[in-house]
Amino acid sequence: MGSDARVVRSVNIAAIVLCGLSLFCAVALLIFMGLSSTMLTDPQVMAGVIDKLDSGSSAFDGNSYATEFDYGGLTPAEASAMATAGFVVLIALILGFVGLKVVALIAAIIAVRNYTNPARYGRIFGWAIAAAITSLLIGAWVSLVLYVISAVFSYRAKKSASAMGSPFDAGAGR
Repeated sequence: MGSDARVVRSVNIAAIVLCGLSLFCAVALLIFMGLSSTMLTDPQVMAGVIDKLDSGSSAFDGNSYATEFDYGGLTPAEASAMATAGFVVLIALILGFVGLKVVALIAAIIAVRNYTNPARYGRIFGWAIAAAITSLLIGAWVSLVLYVISAVFSYRAKKSASAMGSPFDAGAGR
């Protein structure tokens, strides 16, 4: 095992930790959103929210400078529908985040499990690129850097293993 393989292992262990923390926080947020969305079905709660907003928000009392954004005439049913739509959008975004983070977690696990096998460096490289793209899509900049480093060092390890005449075919095992 060369130094490139050790870098691949170390970087991907850090990525596993970051993915685990991100997934834990996303699931906790989903649970919180699920629990707090139950208030949307209670008309008394929504009427209380509207009353509270009417008493202190310029967007709800008719004194807003942006008259097209004056929500003073909302009924509790309309406010509930708007809040429900907002919750649905947020939950969909969180689920998309979870899906993309799972791809990144799988990439890191594959790298940690196969960093000693030169025949798997191509697979590690491909998964690292996929994880870097998913990290870019969700704005996980630290993970993006980790996966780019993993891709670079897995490519270097693959090239050095094939140049040294490794008994493994550096492209096999895909």
